[in-house]
Parts: sequence; C-alpha cells; structure tokens
Amino acid sequence: MQLGFLVDLHLCMGCKGCEIACKVENEVPLSTWRLRVKYVDVGTFPETKRTFTPLRCNHCANAPCERICPVSALHYLDNGIVNIDKERCIGCAGCVMACPYGAIYIDPETQTADKCTYCAHRIASSMMPACVVACPVQANIFGDLDDKTSNISKYIMENQGDVQVRKP
Repeated sequence: MQLGFLVDLHLCMGCKGCEIACKVENEVPLSTWRLRVKYVDVGTFPETKRTFTPLRCNHCANAPCERICPVSALHYLDNGIVNIDKERCIGCAGCVMACPYGAIYIDPETQTADKCTYCAHRIASSMMPACVVACPVQANIFGDLDDKTSNISKYIMENQGDVQVRKP
C-alpha cells in the first residue's frame, strides 16, 4: 500500500474548507497550519485570473525531513505516510529547514515539529482525511496508489497529461 493525495486544481475554489477542517481535526494552533490554501493571481489587468493551490506535506518517497532528523522522530508508516513521533522530537527544526515544500512547522505550544499526516489516526480507523471529507467540490482525491481501482489511481489514469508533482 502506498497512500497518495492529489488536488484537482480545476475544481478547487479556494473556500479553505480543507484548511479549517485540518485545523479543527488536528487541533492546530491559530498561528500555524498543516495545510494552507495559497491564492495565485495570474495575468495582467484586465485579463486576470485567480487560482488556488492547497499546500501540504507531499510524504516524499525519500523524504529529506526524515533523513535529517537526528532522533528519528520523523519516520515512515507501512502505508507510506511520513509521521512524526512528538515524544521523540526535540524541536531542533532540522526537518523544517529540510522540507522542500515548507510543510513542517514547530508547534508553538509543544515546541515539537508538526505537519500533515494525511490524518493517520483517521486512516487507521478506515476513515478519510478531514480535508477530503470537508471539500464541497471533491477536489481532494486520496487513496492507495498501488490499488488500480482506487479513486486516485483512476483519476491519474484518466488525466495522465494533466497530473504533475509539485517540486518533484
């Protein structure tokens, strides 16, 4: 099993429902985020357009954050999720600097690293991540990349020319 996540940027309308659901589900402090929706304005007036890009951990196959952690607080779960053991984390912020996506932060309350974990606690209970459930237009697509019948695998097969990795 290799869990994956993608966002159909043509569907995302920037409502930030995923961002709020993540904050509530994971008790993320107000000054920080595990998931944020970036607004991107393109074009020149009067021909302008606003697009939206949800940003979160990409759970890299060879994650620099996991490699740099001196106490192995960042580690892989069997399903490919890069998880954080807050009991082990010493708050050195090496992982924050190593992440090419800017997806890790130091929790101001616990002084430990935190990031998107695809709601690993929900997945362990056979539930979808909170951001997937909250999306009113189903722009967040999540599932097992190794399962050819999963929604994410089907989406990738049907949209091969349009699917790309942000900063591969």
